[in-house]
Order: sequence, then C-alpha cells, then structure tokens
Amino acid sequence: MSDASTRLPEPRGGDARSEVGRGRDFDKWQRRIQALKAMSTVEEIKTAIDRLSPRERCELNALLHDWPDDEWDKQMRADAEPGGKLNKLMLEAEADAKAGRLREFPSPGEK
Repeated sequence: MSDASTRLPEPRGGDARSEVGRGRDFDKWQRRIQALKAMSTVEEIKTAIDRLSPRERCELNALLHDWPDDEWDKQMRADAEPGGKLNKLMLEAEADAKAGRLREFPSPGEK
C-alpha cells in the first residue's frame, strides 16, 4: 500500500494521522479502497456496499462527497448562473410554469 496511486488523498487541513482518532479510520479506509479496486464490476461494488453497516455507509458517503468540485461541477455551476448557458432554459421553464404551460412526463414506453 505504499504506492502513491493506492493512497487516499489527504483530507483538507493536513495529515489525517495527525488528528487524534483518525489514523485508524484512515488505514481502515485504505484497506477498503484496496478491496474496491479488486472488484471488477459495478454490481460487485453495489453488493459490497449493501453489506456495510449504517455507520460505515455514512463514513463512505462522507469520504466520497468530500472531494473538491472538478471541472465539470464548476462548469455546471457557471452555466446555471445569470448569463450562463442553462440560465435561459431555466427562465423559460419558470415562465412556462407560471403560465400553466407545463405537461406531465410521458410514462415509460409512451410516446
């Protein structure tokens, strides 16, 4: 596990091992990440997640959602701002809703 590609990124604020009580959790997640890397399909990963306790699921959720925004996230946020690519569509949808021009989505298989 000394390979740099197998190490989890350091949490914001420094080395996780320097924080009291976090070193063992950090090592535990390192082992779990290694186990996930050995899984070759999404189905295997889903099955493994289903076996986690509620607390472990919360820990996994926090680990996966603590990543900084990537370029896609930044672009989507910029596109939703006034003047962005999606802003015109959002304004049109709001106007349609106010005017009562919205329709229900068709059911799957319905045209």
